[in-house]
Parts: sequence; C-alpha cells; structure tokens
Amino acid sequence: MKDKHIIPGLEKGIRLFEYIGNKPNGTTQSELIQVLGLTQTTCYRILNTFEKNGWLIKNKDNSYDFSFGLLPCLSKIVTLGNKVKHLEPLVQKLSHDTELTVKVSIAEGNQQVSILRQNSSKPLAVAVKIGTRFPIIEGSVSGALLCRKNREEILKIASKTKERIIEKLNPEMIIGRINKCLQDGFCTTGPDSRWNIEAISAPIADSLGNVIAALTLVGFREDFANPTQLAEKSNKLLKTIKECEKTLNNG
Repeated sequence: MKDKHIIPGLEKGIRLFEYIGNKPNGTTQSELIQVLGLTQTTCYRILNTFEKNGWLIKNKDNSYDFSFGLLPCLSKIVTLGNKVKHLEPLVQKLSHDTELTVKVSIAEGNQQVSILRQNSSKPLAVAVKIGTRFPIIEGSVSGALLCRKNREEILKIASKTKERIIEKLNPEMIIGRINKCLQDGFCTTGPDSRWNIEAISAPIADSLGNVIAALTLVGFREDFANPTQLAEKSNKLLKTIKECEKTLNNG
C-alpha cells in the first residue's frame, strides 16, 4: 500500500544517493539501473538533476560520485560528527564502570547503525562492530530511537521491515519499550532477543528534545539478572546520557 505522503521520485533519488555514498569510487548509470531497478529515463533525470545542482560530478569514465557542492549542506553533520568524537571518553568510562560493551547508535532509514563503541574488557563478553546494522525496530535500541514516534508510525515502520523478526510480528513489543523509555528514561530488550543477549538503551536528545542517537549497554542476560544489577547499570547509563547531551549541545 502506497503512502500518499511520500514523493516516489524523491524516494528514488534518496536510494540512488545512498548507493553512490557506499561506493568508494562512485558508480555508473548502468549499475544504478540494474541494482536499484530504475528505468533509464528516471535514472538519467535524477543524476542530471543532482549534477546540475552541484551535488554529483560525472567523471571521465562516466561514473558518478559526490561533488564538493554538497559541503554547504553537510556543515551541520560535520559539526555533529566532530562532537560525536568527544563522546568517546564517556563511552569508554561507562564500559569500564559497568564492565559491559557500550555502543552509540543512530537511525538511518529503517535501520539502526552503530557509530561508536567500546567493547568490554572481560574475556567473555558481547562484542560490537562499528557500522553494524540491524532493523530499527529490533532490541532495546528501538525503544530509544523511536521514542518520539506515535503508534501509527511504529506500526508502519514495522510493516515495512523486511526481516521477519519478532518485533515485526509483534509490534507491541516496540511500543512497550517506548513506554518504558518515556517513563523511566531507558528500556531493555527483554527475553525474546534472537541473539540471546540482553541490552539496555536510553535516548540521546538534542537541545530541542529531538532524539539523535541511542546509548546502549550490551551484555549477557546474567549481567542484568537481578533488580539490583539492573538498577546500578541503568543509573550509570542515565548519568552518562546527561553527560553526552551536555557535550553534544554545548559549544
């Protein structure tokens, strides 16, 4: 069922732009047509529009890549990226204090992406890689990243998720996590993780209250087995959230 509030042509342009962004040396029109399923006319028009506006450049080998004309549009993102680097000491300290792996995730379309992490120093621990992607509706991160979404939006996101994970089959799990975040400031994954791990997440907000990332403690279920453990770790998580927000929203 098509969403009447979405512009199909713009959505195709976004997909094309994302694909080029993941190609270190750019890509050709023919590859974009084949991979993205675009018609030749549509692909040409999108590429031509971006090129004429200085966002793409056509190389001598007929491949397309990002142009420096994008820089004015990215200044805010570059600034935010520099600020994110300042979160590293906070992430490292939280990992040290809890002996758990810590990650910072952002939303990218219908996915959650890890952009910062500190793996636990314990010999037997859950490890996280930067750049790892999961459906945005999965795990405790879903409750944090989506906590400003309403019920209708959550159901729509779940319905569009391709992976047949438990949250897609039971979106009430996501809504329950969101309610927990709104009530207590954090939420847990719960017993139904497909990875057999546990995690607690909290949203990181900008100065206007918009959620920009999620901070997560990742471990095994026994790491959060009793209420005392959970309370201690969640308190440290929430304290770090305040420090992260202060770092990101000042200066």
